[in-house]
Amino acid sequence: MDGVPVNAAGEPQYSTFSLCAIDPVTGQSGAAVTTRVPFVGRAVPHVRAGVGAVCTQASTMVECGRQGLDLIEKGIAPADIVEQLLASDERRETRQVGVIDMKGRSAAHTGKQNGMWAGSRQGLNYTVQANIMV
Repeated sequence: MDGVPVNAAGEPQYSTFSLCAIDPVTGQSGAAVTTRVPFVGRAVPHVRAGVGAVCTQASTMVECGRQGLDLIEKGIAPADIVEQLLASDERRETRQVGVIDMKGRSAAHTGKQNGMWAGSRQGLNYTVQANIMV
């Protein structure tokens, strides 16, 4: 293969790191991602001006981006958004999702089936997510 580790099912396990953040001074929001998968920028980061940002990675579910931003726009708190996005998702333990709103509130989910090391950190105005980093 291309040197990428594979899991027991033979699926490639790409290390991914993403960031969602806001600048309360300028009112800007942004997201960034890095991984080995080409064109990941069209699937993982989702940003809406004046609303916030969402990143969906690991077993990426692109729909989480738009849905998450729609829920932020309705005033729902990021922790509740993460819960809603994954409530009926049978593969939630293979996913990572990070959400931030323009108030600087953030939340994230890291499923238990995300490789050798996966997790997130949140703080005022940011959330970062990473998987298979060891």
